[in-house]
Amino acid sequence: MKKTILLILLLFLSFVSFSQSRKSFPHKVMLKDINGNRVSSTTFYNFNKPIIIDFWATYCKPCIQKIELYKKQYREWQDNYGVKIIIISVDEKRYQKDALKLIKNRKWPFQFYFDKNKELLKKLSKSELIPQSFIYDGNFNLQAHNNGGVITKIKDNKVIDIFLDPKYKNTLKKISVNQ
Repeated sequence: MKKTILLILLLFLSFVSFSQSRKSFPHKVMLKDINGNRVSSTTFYNFNKPIIIDFWATYCKPCIQKIELYKKQYREWQDNYGVKIIIISVDEKRYQKDALKLIKNRKWPFQFYFDKNKELLKKLSKSELIPQSFIYDGNFNLQAHNNGGVITKIKDNKVIDIFLDPKYKNTLKKISVNQ
């Protein structure tokens, strides 16, 4: 009897553990972090909360403006939605020191990675133009894609807020916000 109960308990715990396993980012590409370590994009995770993945380069002024907008909104988005922002530089290797200096000087509070060959961007988009932003829900379902342009208007900020708000999760699947 004790063995049966123990076996049932063990099976139940195994089921609960399996059902709560985290979902990995579906596109595997090796990137480099700001310390030069190789990191797989499959490690992107935010405890089932939204993630913004943004692509930029040091020569792209609209990219820098967009990151500055994120910086201004980040605290509010963190408090309201628990969002994580991942910024990926597509700068060539010779410009990565400039990118690091910009990140440090501007005190951007995000996770930064380098993808000099645009491998991840090529997997996510038909276009290699930057800036590009992808907003995913906590299960990595694409909620929005912004290709180019800078989101500067309050109206557009609210669009991003809507995409991050869980109550809209089911109605905004795979919507693209192109400017």
